[in-house]
Amino acid sequence: MTVSPPAVAPNSDLPGTILSIQILRFVAALSVVVFHSHHALVARFAGRVPGPVDHAFYVGASGVHVFFVISGFVMVYTTFRSGLTPGAFLSRRLIRIYPIYWLVAACYLIAHHWIGGGYELSTQEYFGALLLLPGEASLIIGPGWTLSFEMYFYLCFALALFLGLTRGLILLSSLYILSIAAGMLITHTEPLAALITNSLLLEFVAGAAVGYAFAHGVRLGRRTGGVLVTVGVSLFVSGFWLPYERLPSIISWGIPALLLVSGALAFEMRLRSPFGRRLAKLGDSSYLLYLSHVLLLDLILATPVAAFNQDEQTAILLCLPLSAVCTIVAALGYNIVEFPLLKLMKRAVLRPRKVPSSLPG
Repeated sequence: MTVSPPAVAPNSDLPGTILSIQILRFVAALSVVVFHSHHALVARFAGRVPGPVDHAFYVGASGVHVFFVISGFVMVYTTFRSGLTPGAFLSRRLIRIYPIYWLVAACYLIAHHWIGGGYELSTQEYFGALLLLPGEASLIIGPGWTLSFEMYFYLCFALALFLGLTRGLILLSSLYILSIAAGMLITHTEPLAALITNSLLLEFVAGAAVGYAFAHGVRLGRRTGGVLVTVGVSLFVSGFWLPYERLPSIISWGIPALLLVSGALAFEMRLRSPFGRRLAKLGDSSYLLYLSHVLLLDLILATPVAAFNQDEQTAILLCLPLSAVCTIVAALGYNIVEFPLLKLMKRAVLRPRKVPSSLPG
């Protein structure tokens, strides 16, 4: 049979898309945008000392951990559902990540040259940033550091698929655990070594486990799902008061992210309503929102809007309007640029093929 549409797609209108995951993508991206909005506003106050308000807004950075869990889920569930070969899987991921990333990176370079504060990078650093290499992925687009983790996971997952989905996941999980354990025992300074020994990789593994269970028909009741979501959100919110930075991020934010993703899946049928679908449409543009929001904030604050930013109270009030503008621009950019570009790249690179209904174990 021909390949079915991806189970978790860049377009929520495609049949079979999991709307709860799309919605969580938007929530995670928006939380990061709100965090960076506040940081960009208060960074303009000379001599300001960070305080409890900054601590509260910093919780928005936890959206990255939700992304990592979602990524593990998406890779496994989509591969199981569509029966992707290792090559097809990697091709789809490269098409999804790089073309729009390069386009947005070009916008960063042009815009920052125009408004001042241009980049002073070597040729090697430019190529390292454009290829999302460890230690250099954030040199053009600050949040791009997370994409070096994504690319490492994609490459490892594609190689693991040669063993079949089940055996490959077991091997991949074992290797990640061993590499993280080795990192605790060995001093390292190289960016690649820091990446492959980072406990963040466990969030991909956790998401992959959820995706594997979901693909094999494991479903939580709404009551259980509600408990998991409530506990997950409560743990995130507790970061307003508790010293979460004293714990490894895999504990303070990775566990809540796993609970949130697992619990949200229990409400999938409830979300297949007009309101749920509208929220999912915002999730379609979450990748573009994540890539573009720092640039959009810089551009907005290069206009007379910055004159309204006079004190911390005003900065707090401005966060949501600025985040809303970033969300709207990203949604428009998705419909006008990103999705047409993605379709064009798929037609040019991918070929229809015959596949089994699932991978051998």
